[in-house]
Amino acid sequence: MSLRWRLIDRADRALDDIAELRRSAQYIAENLADLSKSAKGIDRNSAEIAREITGLTKAAQGIDTQAERLTSEIQSVAQILPTLQRLTDIVDPLDNTVARLGRFVDRLPGGRRTAARSTRAVDAQEKPR
Repeated sequence: MSLRWRLIDRADRALDDIAELRRSAQYIAENLADLSKSAKGIDRNSAEIAREITGLTKAAQGIDTQAERLTSEIQSVAQILPTLQRLTDIVDPLDNTVARLGRFVDRLPGGRRTAARSTRAVDAQEKPR
């Protein structure tokens, strides 16, 4: 094979290599464009996630504040409970006494109860213990 044909053969192979490089460069450019679009989407999503985190942080701070207030209120109620229990212990035995006293008053001359007082007495008798 002569030098001329070898040069033509090399030039032909070089052109094939250049064409392959061009196709590869085009493929890389297309993929870079897709990657750029994906990166923009990631940026948008990360900004949205950051906003959500900010909102959740504010909500959590509100929950903490409400929990502290609720704890304070629960402690106040807990302090009152023994007093309420003592009051209940005092009033419960008087309930039957008041009902018996009402029946006694009903038996006195002119001691009839009004409808409102009668209803309260019936309600007191029906109240479960």
